[in-house]
Amino acid sequence: MVDSEQEAGPKKGKRNRVSVPSYFLPEEKLLLEEKAKQCSLSVSNYIRDVSLGYQPKSTSDAKAVLELVRINADLGRLGGLLKLLLTDEGKHLDAKAHRPQINELLHQIGELQMQLKIEVTRIRK
Repeated sequence: MVDSEQEAGPKKGKRNRVSVPSYFLPEEKLLLEEKAKQCSLSVSNYIRDVSLGYQPKSTSDAKAVLELVRINADLGRLGGLLKLLLTDEGKHLDAKAHRPQINELLHQIGELQMQLKIEVTRIRK
């Protein structure tokens, strides 16, 4: 009979902890530390979760998605500033003379934003 405190699934709070000695090669220990860090877990919690059949979720992907979203927002702001420059001709510089280069830059920003969206979708899957 399984006690309710011993049911499957990691429990938070107080536990009757028991140590289970494990031995690893130095490179295995480094790998465990890296994998635990990717999941924002301690090595002990990572080993326990994996040993009990749980698949810890990597937080690295979530951090990468947030960074890509920030970059996308920066590109959007840059595009907005370039458009403002084009519509506010004559005040800052001769935008008509630079219109082809600015339009090309706006096109490149749009392409980068599309690539970022594709990458975010890929990471989330």
